Amino acid sequence: MTGGPFQNIKYEMTMFIKSAYRICPSSGDEPDYREIIPDANMRRRMGRIVRMGVAAALKCTEPFPDISIGAVIAATSMGCLADTGKFLDEISDRNESMLNPSPFIYSTFNTIAGQIAIIKGIRAYNMTYVNRGNGFSDALVDAWLCLGEGKDNILVVSYDESTPVSTAIMERLGCNYIPDAEAVAFLFSSSDGYPCPDPLEGCLDPGTRLAGMRDMGMNVCSADLLYRQFISGVN
Repeated sequence: MTGGPFQNIKYEMTMFIKSAYRICPSSGDEPDYREIIPDANMRRRMGRIVRMGVAAALKCTEPFPDISIGAVIAATSMGCLADTGKFLDEISDRNESMLNPSPFIYSTFNTIAGQIAIIKGIRAYNMTYVNRGNGFSDALVDAWLCLGEGKDNILVVSYDESTPVSTAIMERLGCNYIPDAEAVAFLFSSSDGYPCPDPLEGCLDPGTRLAGMRDMGMNVCSADLLYRQFISGVN
């Protein structure tokens, strides 16, 4: 790769997918969260999309219980919208006093990446990308850079959800968005697995970047497409 912001990068390598897991309730792909997150109190405090993102990551790494995760990277268009809505409703209903901290804690963008690190005891690089429809492509580039720095077993989770309010706003603005909720997790390696397409291609294409500014669903849809390619390639 030459030219542009990556002109000085010397990494010449292929990024491989070791494992992937998708949770998409609208397609009937939803596990029993009690088996994946056995702590009932933790599970109860988590919002729906947080449970989905954490569970997807845990199931993705399940085939490799002894590996050391080199980084946790999350990607989202708009974050945890349901918990954000609950937090804003409480601010209004309680006149900004005596607020329940849980909706705020679980509404922040880095909640899922943080929860994954806490549950699995990962003391490594932890990053969340919030960039409309371009979040997943940015996360892929970061994963590629991490592998180039010598890290291995990079865990990437893409997630998004919709609410009645967000759907109404997106329709009013003329932006595309996902109809329900979805979370997709990948475990990337520099040595073995299913070859991943060059992550820089989409990141550097001006047309793709511009489309991602209006298509809020592109973040998780791009992850879903890569997941389908991985499943087709390994089966």
